[in-house]
Amino acid sequence: MHTRPTDDPNSAVLTPESPAHEPNTYWSFASRPSSLWALVVVTALARIIYLAFLCPYTLAEDEAFYWEWSRHLDLSYYSKGPGIAWLIRASTALFGTTEFAIRFPAVVSGAVLSTAVGLWARDAASDDGFEPLRARRIGFFAACCTLLLPMFQASALLMTIDGPYAACWAVACWLGHRAIVRGQPWMWSAAALAVGIGVLFKYTALILPLSWLIAFAASRSLRRRTPFRPLPILSAIVVFAACLLPIAIWNAREGWPTIAHLLGHLGMKGGDVIASPTADPWRYRPQWTLFYIVGQFALAGPVFALALVGALRARHTLTRSGVVRVSCFLTLLVFYFVVSFITEPEGNWAFAAHVAGCVLAAGVIESGMSTWKARVLAWRRLAKPRPREGFLFARPASVVQILWHSSLIMGVIAAVGIVVLPVIDTAWKAITGAARSPIPVGRFTNADRMGDHAAALAWELERTTGQRPFYCALHYGRAAQLAFYVPGRPTVVCASSMIAGGRQTQYDWWPETRPDHPSLRGRPAVVVGGTRSDWMPWFRSVGDPVTLNGDGKRGRPAFQAIDFYPPD
Repeated sequence: MHTRPTDDPNSAVLTPESPAHEPNTYWSFASRPSSLWALVVVTALARIIYLAFLCPYTLAEDEAFYWEWSRHLDLSYYSKGPGIAWLIRASTALFGTTEFAIRFPAVVSGAVLSTAVGLWARDAASDDGFEPLRARRIGFFAACCTLLLPMFQASALLMTIDGPYAACWAVACWLGHRAIVRGQPWMWSAAALAVGIGVLFKYTALILPLSWLIAFAASRSLRRRTPFRPLPILSAIVVFAACLLPIAIWNAREGWPTIAHLLGHLGMKGGDVIASPTADPWRYRPQWTLFYIVGQFALAGPVFALALVGALRARHTLTRSGVVRVSCFLTLLVFYFVVSFITEPEGNWAFAAHVAGCVLAAGVIESGMSTWKARVLAWRRLAKPRPREGFLFARPASVVQILWHSSLIMGVIAAVGIVVLPVIDTAWKAITGAARSPIPVGRFTNADRMGDHAAALAWELERTTGQRPFYCALHYGRAAQLAFYVPGRPTVVCASSMIAGGRQTQYDWWPETRPDHPSLRGRPAVVVGGTRSDWMPWFRSVGDPVTLNGDGKRGRPAFQAIDFYPPD
């Protein structure tokens, strides 16, 4: 009688007597010691080459805004810590003020993220009793997951806070695992340093230590077997506090505006967003929670489903390593699930939770795919006609196999799409003769054209008035793009909080970028955003609206304005 391999994904396909190169082992090359490093290095080099020579994307609004921060180095900033500004400043000092230089740290962050996730998954598998070949394979699959998730792909190419923040989170998780599970107490200081640096990019990094405390509370084995040594713990606290010192000093000097900003995000009392007196105090909308849940599947795709399977499996096995992984995965997800009942969360707020999700998914992929491959090999040995055992095809199939192959397909489509969408956009316009295509890549490829057009409008104003114009925008993102792409990289004023009555931005903390700066009185300006009536009280005359070349956003026309006199 023909015997088939078990369908149990928990079964150990590899044993010390069955080497990794056996034909029933899925992706046996992943067991090699160099596989993880080769994956990370090749991917990083490909990204560097793409950004240096092939990337058609101009700086996104947030990228340009953080570059503006790097031109005004400080201990901290209104909405976030100083990490992003310091990193961009270091890179531009090394490579010059270019798009590539601004984005280079994103590639480094992506490489650090994949490496740390792979090492954490490898160590966790080893501590769960997997033999070295399987542990290395699990680490390789975990790193693969970070390269397949579209949100991690974007964070490794665009210089926002998410990439460095996720990299710090991943490193801290790996080092924290060594401190907790392996009982290496001095790793606490290294983990505290990683968390502290992460806070300099995004304050949500403060939640990671909470996940460790929850793991200790949930596992008696962790509490009993993890050594408590006061000196390493005290050292970790000192290291962590030192990292937070710049943020604390800046906020104490400025009156703690970051607290008001964070409370404003939640719509709470004391925040920088003042609720209307007639607003409903209980303003919860069920779609906030629904969109948050759906958003996690949209951001992580099938890898998120595999991570949930891995969390359930780890919960049932109750290993110390498994408890730590699940806690690092669920704490941030649950935190923002609760927040969704208070305010509408943004999709990337739980970004770092998927770091642990990749580790959990990797264990499911490694065991499930090798089991699936063994089933396929056994099925192929059957006499024809073979029985149908799959969902879409005759060959055997499994839920893990479908989810993993879907992850591969979606990841490749996302990576290729980043490269080819601008080409498709250009071809569409050339073939149809249309000014715009259905693909909205123009919002990410034409900031340089907008800067040139704004400069041309300013030149006309200077020729007409005999005075040097300044640039002013109602939106911080457009102001930052003009600052980078207008020739000469001038100082650009952002007037959102004063003219439009909007929320404060970091521009309000730099005197030269505020519309009430004395040097601006009586000068002409190229102003962007709003309506003509918004600008009339501030200028003697305002021209007709003009759409800047390449501007893909509606509602942000440009105007030529003369004689700036702010009202008293």
